[in-house]
Amino acid sequence: MSSTQLTLRELLGPTGPLAQWKNFVPREQQILMAEAVENAFKSNSLLVVEAGTGTGKTLAYLLPAIMSGKQTVISTGLLNLQDQIYNKDLPFIERYFGGKFNVTLLKGRHNYLCLWKMWSLRRRKVHLFTDPKVEKAFDALTDWSKKTNSGFKEEIYKEIKRQIAWEDVSADGDDCLGQRCRRQKECFVAKARKAALGADLILVNHHLFMADLALKDDLAGQVLPNWEAAVLDEAHMLESVATDYFGYSISNYYLRHLTEDIEKAADVWPTLGRHEDKIIDLSKYCDLLETFFPDLKGEKELFFDKNEPWNTNFRTYLTELMDIAFNVADKIDEADAEQAQSEELGALSKKLKRVVGALRFLAGNLDPQFVYQAQAVKKRLTISALPLNVGPFLKDHLTESGKTVVMTSATLSANGNFKYFQKSLGVSNSSKCLNLPSPYDFATKTLLYIPKHLPVPNENVEIFWEAMIPEVEKLLTLSQGRALVLFTSTAKMMSSYEALKDSLPFTILVQDEKPRNELLAEFKADVNSVLFATASFWQGVDVPGESLTSVIIEKLPFTTPNKPIQKARERLLIRQGSNYFKEYSLPEATLKLKQGVGRLIRHENDRGVLAILDNRLWNKNYASSIQNSLPASPKTTKIEDVANFLGVKLVSPPKPPGPPLPTPSPPSDPKGGIITLSKKPLKI
Repeated sequence: MSSTQLTLRELLGPTGPLAQWKNFVPREQQILMAEAVENAFKSNSLLVVEAGTGTGKTLAYLLPAIMSGKQTVISTGLLNLQDQIYNKDLPFIERYFGGKFNVTLLKGRHNYLCLWKMWSLRRRKVHLFTDPKVEKAFDALTDWSKKTNSGFKEEIYKEIKRQIAWEDVSADGDDCLGQRCRRQKECFVAKARKAALGADLILVNHHLFMADLALKDDLAGQVLPNWEAAVLDEAHMLESVATDYFGYSISNYYLRHLTEDIEKAADVWPTLGRHEDKIIDLSKYCDLLETFFPDLKGEKELFFDKNEPWNTNFRTYLTELMDIAFNVADKIDEADAEQAQSEELGALSKKLKRVVGALRFLAGNLDPQFVYQAQAVKKRLTISALPLNVGPFLKDHLTESGKTVVMTSATLSANGNFKYFQKSLGVSNSSKCLNLPSPYDFATKTLLYIPKHLPVPNENVEIFWEAMIPEVEKLLTLSQGRALVLFTSTAKMMSSYEALKDSLPFTILVQDEKPRNELLAEFKADVNSVLFATASFWQGVDVPGESLTSVIIEKLPFTTPNKPIQKARERLLIRQGSNYFKEYSLPEATLKLKQGVGRLIRHENDRGVLAILDNRLWNKNYASSIQNSLPASPKTTKIEDVANFLGVKLVSPPKPPGPPLPTPSPPSDPKGGIITLSKKPLKI
């Protein structure tokens, strides 16, 4: 970069290269973060940074990473941030700071086309192509495969999705033949990995990053090159992603598809077909998995009472399935050897051996550091063992690797400290942690409304909901729509929508009625619309401007420990003499609340109301801990203050001097007042 003679403070200061950009505003928080990141790169140390909204954190870590000369992996939790870095931030740096650097965007293997599977699909399923639509789709896929440089799914998926299942042609790791593949030289995954070897920056998501860490001890399975530094943005999402990748699992879907593929291979390869009896046994045993959970919905902990007869029977079944799968894998290897290493048989063997490995752990001696569970989602049944603490798995290759590691997000600290985040990922207490508040003026641009008059949410859910609905209606009337309403459950979101959809003159959008991107685009375009959402919409929603004037949060997002992993973590903390609520539940809820609150102010010119309809923020002993974690917004318990902040005049209802007038006064709310917008009274 041509500007590297300057310090980061000079680069990002009021006279640096950015000063020529008309929208540039120097931010001390950004400079402080950039300098801290630079020190981490120089000292090969781990740095944790909470950077409030508006800090400009991407520039604050990209510049030091590029200037360091180290090969750096940039990992994000959400696709939109990855796209922002690749399509906006990096071109911006090139434009204003000069110089060129090599960037590679890597995605999970399932996002790439596998040329061998595409060729194999046509060879094995010629009869399917009698359908002109399927033939046309396959021709389009084949033509595209010859032109594309990346092999990315999104370039072709819309054109073929109705005729060709992507999993039949995607480059999933279990199907990969490696050096044995005759399409190795053309392979899109191999090309991407080769490009990554010489890249200055490698952009990935957390799933790919954790998949690579989980395979670090298997050199043949590594996804990323041996990087020198890693920056993990949206780091608050790391624990949940890591939990999946350092566990073991099998599913009925996977087993069914795998046994079907083995049966088809047996029809093609006589050397395998002669073991038809063992393959049939495997198929029958796989089908038995669902019979152990005929009525399961959601999740169920397994083996909690290891002496219970059902648990003993299920563990016996898993052991027998493992033995049968091991024998079939052995027969596939024999057939593979006789066929001079068939590509198809090699892939089947690899898949089945992975199943054997998972079954060996699931059926083996119970590990107290794991929780064992069954999960049923629609027709998919998954049996898994998940680690209660991912810290030990991250230690050697990440948190204590001796390399530069930067973890950052807008929501990492609770009550002014990083203890919860550090413990969740095994980050040493001696690691440097930096807390940089948002540069935005929350004191004058926002108002935090926490009403005291509503019932306590967790004492009687229905009474709270009945009182909450008119409160939401009042707030939406005051803000004239323009609001994001966040719920803690899908059921309450939908019941609230049904209760309000006919009484408000605004478009009410509901999560899942359309794809996320379409919903957000419509929400932005229709300025007075309202979006009801839950779960993933507490984070990653970026709607600056007038379309979002109010964020209404139903209640504090405490998670009831009813999921197996939550219950197991609670038991583990109690065994360790810790307080589960104080050390896990409270900071977890605080961070999620911060994420929801962070949806409101996305630009320095934004202003609006935050409403949290949970009076526990006033009357519980932990209230100050949560309030101290939120932005420095003025607080109120009065709806009148909300109206005044939004420029809506509240007047007292008129009092007639004598007998009742023939025309009654406009109705008023028991808590006071008529809202006047221009000259039209609105009841609240």
